[in-house]
Amino acid sequence: MSKQIKNILLAYFVLISVFILPAQDYFSKRLSFYHPPTWNTTHSILPQNDGYVIVGITGDTVDFYWHQIGLLKIDLQGNEVWTKIVKSETGDYYCGYPGSTKMRADSTYFYAGSKGCISNDLFYHKGLLIKFDSNWDVIWINEYGDKIMPLDTSITFLQLNICPDSSMIVSGIEYYFGDNSKAILSKIDKEGKMLWTRRFSNGGINEGRSVVRASDGGYVLGNYRYIPGQSITADPIIYKTDSLGNTEWTKNLGGPYMDYYPTVNISQDGNITIATCYADSMFSIDKAYSRINVLKINNYGTIIWNNKYGVSSIRKFLQNIKNSYNETLISIGFNYTHEYPEVSGWVFKIDNDGDSLWYRQYYIIKGKDSENYFYDIVNTNDHGYMLGGYIYPIMPDTGTQDIWILKLDSVGCDTPGCDPTVGIKRIPGIKNKDDLFIFPNPASEEINCLIHRSFPSSTKAYGGGSSEGGSIYLYDIWGRLIESVKIPSGQSQIRIDVSDYTPGVYFVVLKEGKVVLGRKKVVVCD
Repeated sequence: MSKQIKNILLAYFVLISVFILPAQDYFSKRLSFYHPPTWNTTHSILPQNDGYVIVGITGDTVDFYWHQIGLLKIDLQGNEVWTKIVKSETGDYYCGYPGSTKMRADSTYFYAGSKGCISNDLFYHKGLLIKFDSNWDVIWINEYGDKIMPLDTSITFLQLNICPDSSMIVSGIEYYFGDNSKAILSKIDKEGKMLWTRRFSNGGINEGRSVVRASDGGYVLGNYRYIPGQSITADPIIYKTDSLGNTEWTKNLGGPYMDYYPTVNISQDGNITIATCYADSMFSIDKAYSRINVLKINNYGTIIWNNKYGVSSIRKFLQNIKNSYNETLISIGFNYTHEYPEVSGWVFKIDNDGDSLWYRQYYIIKGKDSENYFYDIVNTNDHGYMLGGYIYPIMPDTGTQDIWILKLDSVGCDTPGCDPTVGIKRIPGIKNKDDLFIFPNPASEEINCLIHRSFPSSTKAYGGGSSEGGSIYLYDIWGRLIESVKIPSGQSQIRIDVSDYTPGVYFVVLKEGKVVLGRKKVVVCD
């Protein structure tokens, strides 16, 4: 199927969905696992037929220190239904990373994380796996790690995925005291028995942050590697293995600076999607200027496409990427800003070919130093999205560190009718999308905007009234106006210098007054 036909079909399904989808729900709420609340975090959201279950960690209500697992059920409107707490009398429980809690086909649930323990004054972790029934009551709890003295190995599970035979594949970290850590890939049967563990290292600290089962039956491990004492460099490294965990190929997707860890996903076409943040330069020894970076790779290790999006910003973090509707991909994260609040969450959607669709940035508290984090996202029955994370309020914002949930519609809006085109206003009355043609595309030096109409001063605008003349507007993927050019009367071609633009995707819009006459996407490359 050609890309043009796919785009036509995608547009058709989007148009049809406007008429057949149920009414959208919108809400943004602060919640807690305990009442009155202690501190809370959340890293996973599980959709249910009648709502969602939020999974995270909370502190005890006595001294707020002991880490306990929190479960919170909400209905489709975000109202609390029930809460449950899972705790240990002999240690702390910790979450894995986004995607560390999954549902199996038999409606049971599995939680991957770790248990913090103390032995001979050493603090270490055991891998933790918990099985819940369909009502989220515990069936069993398994711990993985050293069982005989000396207890000198620390194991942390970070992400879990369910295999077709109901077994599980888990990624994580294995650390020997006095040595560097290794990324681990563990296969566990459906009853929690460890079948095998494979270890991976590129020197330095290695962390198995994410894992998926590949479409050929093997596994894909997203490893994050950095070298102590060289904090300016950190790399997302991908291992592709066979069904027994033996390495088939390895790819280091990082550059010379401090990149972010990789999140791996299997796209609906069976290829491997990897999402991270790529560092262009360093702000300080431990803070990078980075951009969202998404790649698609086939099972043989061939890169199909590798796209970087937007303008670099300080400390931009990507937490999860998932398949969405009509062969699209949705990702979330957060970034530190120079504006208020200090940390805001973001959500970003692309199509299966890596073309950007929209980007949104949100917060619920907006004090100068307050922090708003997104960690997980799920598709909803109304073709919208439920996002979960947590907030950390700093005065003048008040309250505890709370769960934050946000319900968006199908175009990422938190209210009906928000701008659906990444800051470019979609105005009714577009007459002819072919009024605008861009070449070359991609471009590195300049673009030529060919306009198939003229703008004499005596004409009338499509919307009525006196013509305001024609203009070309360039926006970045965040909807920020980069440049605007007034079109001289009778001129049909405008040249725009893009040699100083940051490489990425931009939108070129042709307007007459407030009426949009054409809109094109252009890629600026190095």
